[in-house]
Formats: sequence, structure tokens, C-alpha cells
Amino acid sequence: VVVGREDLVAKARAKVVNLGANVSPFEAWLTTRGLKTLALRMKCQSFNSRKLAEALRENDHVKKVYYPFDKEEAGYGAMVTIQLANSVDVNQFFKSLSWIKIAPTLAGVETTVSHPLKTSHRALPAEAREALGITNATVRISVGIEHEEDIILAFEQAIKQSLK
Repeated sequence: VVVGREDLVAKARAKVVNLGANVSPFEAWLTTRGLKTLALRMKCQSFNSRKLAEALRENDHVKKVYYPFDKEEAGYGAMVTIQLANSVDVNQFFKSLSWIKIAPTLAGVETTVSHPLKTSHRALPAEAREALGITNATVRISVGIEHEEDIILAFEQAIKQSLK
């Protein structure tokens, strides 16, 4: 359902006509079913994200942590982005994540990571990536609903196993 000003609805309709927006009955059912637990999942994921961001901020081998909570925005969310320090071998870090999967796209109930330089932002010119602060050391994390201590431990171990 699209509701809004006539000009915005017209823009949305044009996108639908050009790109498509039909979902199968099964996908619609899955979406509806998922909405029932969305608030609970987001509460858990936001809590876990905040805990992970706090723990990684204290890690000497993490150069920078980006988390919306830091800007006091309502809702927070499940996404945390970090810049690993030069002391960490980035390739080894991704290999050392044990049960956390590397994914080209993020979001879901399990914790996943992506390497923007090699996935979402690989087509951007180097200057544009640099302006956005995306380097080889940038890691995007979609924090899931697992126990927060397990998530934190997985990242701490991966960092420890990746020190140069």
C-alpha cells in the first residue's frame, strides 16, 4: 500500500511500473507473519548492537565504531560499522569469524557481516569510497538475536586471531 501526496504516489507508481513490485502469495504471507514479531526482534537486535558497539569501542584493535545510538536517534537498529586498526589482518579477520557468516547483503535474525570494499561499494571510484570513509578495514555488521555475549566473543576472538 502506498499512501501519501499525489506527486509522491505518482513517483512510486512509476517505479513500480518500471521495476516491478509484485510478490508471490507465499512471500506476502511470510512478510505478514514476520511483522508479528518485528518489534521483539528489533528490540533484541538493538540491544545486542548497542552491547557489541560498546565492547568493540573498548577494543584497542578497532579504530572506529559507527552506531546510530551514538547520535541519540530513536530506534537505534541492528547495524554497526567498524574500522579495524592497522594491527588487524582484515582477510584473516573475516576467515576467523567462526559461526558468523559473511553475506553480500545484510539483515536477518542471525548476525552477519559484509566487506563493503568488496561488495556493496566495489563499483564506486576510489575517490568516492575514500570520501565516504570506506576502506579495506571497513566492516559492516548486521547484529542478530543470538545471545549478546556470544556475538561479542565471536568478534573479540576473530580480532585476536587476526593480529599481525
